[in-house]
Amino acid sequence: MNSYHENIKLIRQALLLHHLDAYIFFSGDPHASEYVADRYQARAFFSHFHGSAGTFVVTQTEELLWTDARYYLEAEALASNLGFTLMRDGLPQTPTILTYLMQTFGKKSRIGLDGSITPATTYNQWQAELERKSGITLLATLDLYEEIHHTRPTLPNQPIYPIDSKYTGKTAREKIQDIVSIIENEHCDYYLTVPLDSLAYLTNLRGSDVTFNPFFYGYLLISKTGEATLFCATSALTQEAIESLTSHHIAYLPYEDLLSYLLQQPSSKIYASALHTNTMLYDQIKQHHEIILGKDFGQWMKLYKNHTEQTWLRTQYIQDGIAYIHFLKRLADQEFTTEHQVALALTEERQKLSDFRGESFPSIVGNTDNGAIVHYRPTAEHHKRLEAGFTVIDSGAHYWGATTDITRTPYLGNQPSLEEKRDYTLVLKAHIAMAKTPFPKFATGAQIDGIVRSALWQHGIDFGHGTGHGVGAMLSVHEEPFRINKMNTVPISAGMVVSNEPGIYHKDKYGIRIENIYIAQPHPSKELKHFLHWEPLTMAPIHTEAIDLTLLDDTDINWLNDYHQQVSDVLSPHLSSELLSFLKKMTTPITR
Repeated sequence: MNSYHENIKLIRQALLLHHLDAYIFFSGDPHASEYVADRYQARAFFSHFHGSAGTFVVTQTEELLWTDARYYLEAEALASNLGFTLMRDGLPQTPTILTYLMQTFGKKSRIGLDGSITPATTYNQWQAELERKSGITLLATLDLYEEIHHTRPTLPNQPIYPIDSKYTGKTAREKIQDIVSIIENEHCDYYLTVPLDSLAYLTNLRGSDVTFNPFFYGYLLISKTGEATLFCATSALTQEAIESLTSHHIAYLPYEDLLSYLLQQPSSKIYASALHTNTMLYDQIKQHHEIILGKDFGQWMKLYKNHTEQTWLRTQYIQDGIAYIHFLKRLADQEFTTEHQVALALTEERQKLSDFRGESFPSIVGNTDNGAIVHYRPTAEHHKRLEAGFTVIDSGAHYWGATTDITRTPYLGNQPSLEEKRDYTLVLKAHIAMAKTPFPKFATGAQIDGIVRSALWQHGIDFGHGTGHGVGAMLSVHEEPFRINKMNTVPISAGMVVSNEPGIYHKDKYGIRIENIYIAQPHPSKELKHFLHWEPLTMAPIHTEAIDLTLLDDTDINWLNDYHQQVSDVLSPHLSSELLSFLKKMTTPITR
């Protein structure tokens, strides 16, 4: 494998060959996925940065990486080692990629990118802006990753299998009929499912083409008459998947046959996702059809968990809680000496559960200063020995009918300092602020975000990542389009599932984060009949050893004690006497 600098040299040679002034390596695949298969890891391959979000730009004289606050510390270390410029996305002083390009290049400049992984809406917007303001041409026909990486991984071909409708509450055919009604309202002939999580949701099929995600590469085309055709690696379909498709009247064809199939159809109106349809696909479809880009139907349907899905979420989160108590007991017994051992133990305990289907992301275990690196992940080769202090432990799993995500920050060893207690308690207070506050139906993620951050703002503290993300039902651990952050305007309705994970991070010292998953439910009070509240799905104790009670008010203390009572009630019947005693100790009510 070439070194970083050898690859940069090859990129610059390619720029000269193709008469380009710069090339943009986006994160993504043909479906605009957050997490992608190895075949589409171009940005990671060339920049050596493996975070889930980032864009790498190479010119004849510069290399620049844009990434968000979750990855600042990780990317800083990499930039220092390799020599690229880190662009801290989201900071007022950091220019956007567009602004940088317009400031750096002028008329007749040519910028390249891979149109097969760039959303058409992004390309069209950028091309219009660059051409209008600076006379720059944006070219989407060149894949430098393919040109330079001669041993590029092939497209995955992992088994595709069905998930029983007893977990989903609806069959694939019922979901398709729901789509047909929407197609009629949109006055279209077809709906093309592009996002992989929408595809998995609508077909009731799962796969493992993308590490830590139960997805497979494919498209689903649904006509206004209810005909449905799945385009995927047909050789990967298990016999059970074929039987499921057949019983729900879904035809299946090879993944690469989508365009040829569409070209055989009469000129039609095809609806597809504005955020996920790539430039190359868009351009090829519009040569023969009218393509309308808008909100993806499947993305919105899966947000609202039905009664069956909610039942399985509660069931599997209890199971996850049982595994987590086993893990916490081992941690309390000082069984582990390294971060990596902690990460392995989390998987070991979950693997004992019969419905376990895999981790939902690589476990984050950051002891002391590593905890300040928001998405730090220990490996067998790179980890540290556990020291006294905070350890951020963020992990999750997929089960039949559920996806989990939980963060706890225990304090190991000696007594925490006053500063550490203050920070821990403020994070807890911010978490409780969301958990305990009723909110009107159709409030937005941005409004909830302010409730959480206010507990920290009063002390001049903030955190750079979002407060929460949607969570799927054996789907994506980061489910779009709902998030709790400063910008999200998605209205919240009953059945939506989201994380609550405020944090405090001190570079070279420690990090603290506390995360539960919640589901929005109608408020039980008649006086608040137009309001919703957050029902906790996560069932695991929150550590209390670093709490400063003077910073909590009575409602905060009551919420924590009530939550711990609920955790104790639901987990106790499943535990041995030794674990039961441990759980009781961890959920003992706190008092002033």
